Amino acid sequence: MKALIGFLSVIAVELLQLTYLHRTQPLAPAIEILNPLELKILKAFVSQTPQSANS
Repeated sequence: MKALIGFLSVIAVELLQLTYLHRTQPLAPAIEILNPLELKILKAFVSQTPQSANS
């Protein structure tokens, strides 16, 4: 359980960093925070997520 919490904590910090980067530098590439594999996974997840009616 501790290993899972440690793993998820790292991901949470990277997502917070990515959010901050987008708010302060909207044109900066996500690759500044995420490694290429993480970026590929994020892109795959976003492409499979249905868009809400409010978007």
